[in-house]
Amino acid sequence: MTRAARRGLSAVVLVLAVLTVVTTPPASAVQPRGTIDVLGSPAGGLVRVAGWAYDPDVPEGSISIHVYVTGPDGQQEGHNLGPTTGVRPDGTRRGFDATLETRFSGDVTVDVWAINAVGDDPHTRLTSRVVSVATPHPTGTLTSVESPAHRTVRVRGTAQDASDLTRPVTVHAYVGGGWDTPGVEGPFVGNAEPGGGFDFTFQTVTKAGDQEVFVYAVNHGTGWDQLLGTRRTNVVLDTTPPVAPRITGAPPSPAGSGPVQVSFAGDEPGVRFECNWNRAGWQACASPASRTLDQGVHRFEVRAIDPVGLVGPTTELRFEVVPGAAPPPVVDPVIGLPVAPAEAVVAATAVRRKSRLRVRVQPASAAVDYAFVVQRQVRRKGRKVWKQVKRSTTRGPAESRVLDLRRGRYRVVLPAQHGVAEAVSRVVRLRR
Repeated sequence: MTRAARRGLSAVVLVLAVLTVVTTPPASAVQPRGTIDVLGSPAGGLVRVAGWAYDPDVPEGSISIHVYVTGPDGQQEGHNLGPTTGVRPDGTRRGFDATLETRFSGDVTVDVWAINAVGDDPHTRLTSRVVSVATPHPTGTLTSVESPAHRTVRVRGTAQDASDLTRPVTVHAYVGGGWDTPGVEGPFVGNAEPGGGFDFTFQTVTKAGDQEVFVYAVNHGTGWDQLLGTRRTNVVLDTTPPVAPRITGAPPSPAGSGPVQVSFAGDEPGVRFECNWNRAGWQACASPASRTLDQGVHRFEVRAIDPVGLVGPTTELRFEVVPGAAPPPVVDPVIGLPVAPAEAVVAATAVRRKSRLRVRVQPASAAVDYAFVVQRQVRRKGRKVWKQVKRSTTRGPAESRVLDLRRGRYRVVLPAQHGVAEAVSRVVRLRR
């Protein structure tokens, strides 16, 4: 190749090189673009942001959206919504729509940024607005804490959760410290109904005396549990057993053959009784206690047990059974003269949609009222027994009484009185 030809080829190469440099695309100088369609707080502790954004350098691609929430105290939290993948009306996948949980409440500042996809261009802040966010946590008050009985604590107050005002709020109580205190007892669980308060009672296992009670409202939805308050209270520890029962009706001595009946009563509310005939063993019983005994001297014992389980002292009664011994005469309390025992009929029926117990006694008398005992069927040590739950009297010439009792199976026992023999009603079931 001649020198001139070589100079010509060099010129072509130089021109091509210049064209190559000129035709290389320059670095982009276009920031991401977009707009905000929705920005607000749909519920407590939540922020919703929706819109679209893209980077002109990659018009068919997705870019990341970052959201920053600044609380009233200046603290900030960040959220990465990820790539814009929502389909827009124009068919592009440039949209985003997210509901974010935030720990802030009150007037918060929300900044939304479109992140540059290519080059060193600055990111684009799509908006910076103030949004009012309701508290996501439960709120309420602790009204009172008291100990009405042995190892028993009662707590009262109010609680609600703005995340869903139609749902009950679960309430937890701890005795002896907060939920994270070593050795604390709890949680003891109650509920605050929508628009109302809570009032529940529980029993401790070991805690007694001066104790601090912590009560929390349990969060549902966004947010976390809240301490409603603490109170110090003296958790009652009952160490006093009940007094010995009083014998209110005893058989004569000597008594005739046939059933022998003993009536008794306790002076402490809520006690139950155990009877022991001739030291054959203690068994649950109710007044009046009745048994058919053989001829000879007999021993009857009765004791009271309080709700705590403390056993009181024993009351003892001795009497003799002699075949053929005449029973003592029944004396009319009005006229003061002996009368022959008459049969009595005690009727127990469920009334008011089976939520109340009506008691009627025949024969009716305008001069006297009949005393009776209401017993409820309970299960103890795998056996069904009758437990005395109420003593009452009939009222008025109709000899009737309506009692408000809880759900269960009941019967009414009418002791011998006013010239009538003992009677027992049929079993009635109450449904609350």
